[in-house]
This record gives sequence, structure tokens and C-alpha cells, in this order.
Amino acid sequence: MPKNMMKVFNKNRFVTYCTALFLLLSGLLFPINGVAQVLYPNEDNVITIHVPGMESSKLIVTAKGGTLVHKKGTDQWIARPTGEKDANGVMQDFVITVSANINGKREQLTSKAYEVIPVYAIINGVKWATRNVDAPGTFAANPEDPGMLYQWNRNIGWSAIPSDTTWETANDVCPSGWRVPTVAELGSLAASGSQWTTQNGVNGRIFGSGDNTIFLPAAGYRNPTNGALASVGTIGYYWSSTVSGTNAFRLSFGSSFVDPGNLDDRAFGFSVRCVSERFGYSTYSTLRGALNTAKRSIF
Repeated sequence: MPKNMMKVFNKNRFVTYCTALFLLLSGLLFPINGVAQVLYPNEDNVITIHVPGMESSKLIVTAKGGTLVHKKGTDQWIARPTGEKDANGVMQDFVITVSANINGKREQLTSKAYEVIPVYAIINGVKWATRNVDAPGTFAANPEDPGMLYQWNRNIGWSAIPSDTTWETANDVCPSGWRVPTVAELGSLAASGSQWTTQNGVNGRIFGSGDNTIFLPAAGYRNPTNGALASVGTIGYYWSSTVSGTNAFRLSFGSSFVDPGNLDDRAFGFSVRCVSERFGYSTYSTLRGALNTAKRSIF
């Protein structure tokens, strides 16, 4: 190659690398957006990975601890973690690596690791969600988040005292495919065993055993008279769908007790932890590769 052409080639290569370095350091190379959680196996997790001036088809995107499926013609990928565990039983991270070919050489541009958590656990034959209900029809972002507090059979807060005898489908605050548990299901959960603990700075109880456990935060309650928040961090209250007269059954717990069968005025604002409509109170067996989900920001 002529010497002057070699100089031009080296100069172009140098400019390319300097541009990439500038963009990387300035945070412009990866305006990457994603949902707060990566859910597996029953929800798609769309991740946007965009490099200015480069077609998404030219990017080399790989995953460890799961797979990534590119949505053809877009700059979006669907993340599907597998929820694998290490020798100590700890869920392995879901790792995404983005590379590209620059001047004929493969260059790694960034790599991110994200925590994987269960979306649900099957305890005594009941499929329990791992997170409280937040806004109606949605789960809280993290297992330790309190979510929202609801009056019985109300999908908004602080209406009149309910006079219904069932938690109506129209008022079900659980996401599609989930429902408010019965008092029998709450009793089954309590019978599975539990331990008071602190998770990411939040007090609550872990119910279940082995690989199938859920954390219920002690989110307190809302007073039916004035809506005041009380007992946060010390007691958890969770509604059942079962009524008795003008009251409804609920689960309550603290650091030294678990009570799955007490009654309370239906005007109280309590937490809701959903169960699956599909399996309900049954003897469904655990299918280990298909019951885990992932959570955390992607890029």
C-alpha cells in the first residue's frame, strides 16, 4: 500500500476511535432505554439499544444467563433470562454485552449485569406473585416495595364502606391472570412457615421454603376514618377475598406473630398480594426452568 494511502487509512482509523471514545465518555454512544424489570417467562422485555450512526443490524448483542431476540427492522431486543442459579442457590445475573465491528475488528462497547428474581413462587400448591399490587392492574417494581393500599373490593382508595359479599371482577386490582387470594390460601401460605427479616432495608416476612419463597413487606395500613398511614415497618396487613358479615378476612404479621384468619372492617386500606387464577388452590408441581423471572433496569 502506498505510504500516502497508509497515512490516510491510519488517520481515518484514529478519527473513528476518537469519535467512539468521545461518544462513550460523554454518554452519547448508548442512549439505551428499557423497562425497570426484565420478566421471565411470561412477559416480553423490550430493550432499546441505539448507537448513533450505526444500524442495529450491525450491532453484536449477546446475553449470558438467557437469550436476546432481535425485533427485525428495529433497534429493539426482547430479553428472556433463564433464571439459572449458582452452586450456592443464588440466582445468576443476566448479562448483556454489546459489540460492533470497527475497521474490521470486533470491539466490545459495553456490558451490563442485572439481578434476576422470581416473578412467582408455588407454595403449598398455590402460585403466589412475588410483588405487591401497586397501581390497579400492575405489580410494584420490587418485592420489597409496599405498592398501594386498598379498601376491600375497591380499585381506588377511600370510597364508602363496601356492602358487597364478593370481591367483584370489575374491582379486582390484580393484573390480568391474577386475583385476590381467599382466606384458605392465606392460611396455606402462613402454614408454609415464615421468618421475620429485612430485605434491602425493608422489614417484612419471608414465607415458604427452599426455592419457593416470597417476601411480604410490612407496609402498614391506612386508617378508614382519616386515611392516616400507620404501622409501617412493623406490621403487614394483606386482604383476602373472603368476607364475614360486614368484615373481611385478612393476613397480618409482625416480628413475632403471623395471623392469617382475623377479621377487619372493609374500609381499612391493606396491601394485596395476588395468586394465579390458573392454578389457584391446587397441587400444581413446580417446573423449575419456567417459574423464574428477572428484574432490574437494562442499560
